[in-house]
Amino acid sequence: MRIVKRHNTTKQAARQKVESLQSTLMQQFGDKVSNSKYEWQGDVMEFSGKISVFNIEGKLHVKDEEVILDVSFPFLLRPYQGKIQGEIERQLDELFPG
Repeated sequence: MRIVKRHNTTKQAARQKVESLQSTLMQQFGDKVSNSKYEWQGDVMEFSGKISVFNIEGKLHVKDEEVILDVSFPFLLRPYQGKIQGEIERQLDELFPG
């Protein structure tokens, strides 16, 4: 899954907003996710976690004008991908309106 969202702010401000989004999503879906980890490598947040017995990992790139989220879903979790993608897009729209 790939989501690209323009942020219309500075890279540093976008990064701070992404940090808050990560916290919000963990509060929402944290009961379904275990072994959740993330770390920044420059302007890229690398993250991973486990839903049931399935590993999910991805990267979120903070660029000058946009954030790009790439997540790989195991085949058996793909039925839930649309719901998760919709929620992430909604959260990004709230963080970066316009």
